[in-house]
Formats: sequence, structure tokens, C-alpha cells
Amino acid sequence: GIPEGHPPLNHFLGLPFFNHGKMTGMVGISNKPGGYSVADIDFLEPLTVTCSNLIQAYQQIRQNEYLINTLEESVKARTKELESVNKNLEEANRQIRQNAIMQLQHFACMSHEIR
Repeated sequence: GIPEGHPPLNHFLGLPFFNHGKMTGMVGISNKPGGYSVADIDFLEPLTVTCSNLIQAYQQIRQNEYLINTLEESVKARTKELESVNKNLEEANRQIRQNAIMQLQHFACMSHEIR
């Protein structure tokens, strides 16, 4: 049945939208005097193709947005990880320089004592 207050459905034509053999949507039209024919379906084919293309484009945009967001999150996480590693490397480098200075001072003292 139809909901209360809905106009009567005397004639109905449902047209599916396909993309690569998969149904992606549908439009329904109704109440053409005398009903619908194959000529009507042929006439409306550009509409169904256009609607299918719009749905495909919308889905691709959504997929692209998802991939961009996922990539941005990965880049942020990797950047944070690399910043931490760089900080550790800087500290290790500082300690190595400090140890090298201490060794040079020690060798300088030993050299002075040997003379």
C-alpha cells in the first residue's frame, strides 16, 4: 500500500542506476497517462546514466577524502615518531661529544705528565 495522503499510483516506472554491473541507485516515476513503454525507458536513459555517473563521482570523492584523511593521520603519527627519534639521537650525540671532550682532556693531562 501507499501512505495516507499519498497520490494514487496508477502507473509506475522504476529505473535502476548501474555502475560496472552493480546497482547503485534507482529513481521511480509515476502516473503518466496511458502508462510507460520501452520508448520512455530509452528516452530516460541519459538521465539514468547521468545519475549513475553522479553517484560514482560522489562515492569517489568520499573515498578520496577518506584516503587523504588516513594518509594525513599516518603522516602526523610518523612525524611524531621521527621527532622523538631525532630528540633521542640529539641527546646521544650530545653525550658522545661530551665523552669525546672528556677523553681529549684526559689524554692532554696524560700527555702533559709524560713530558
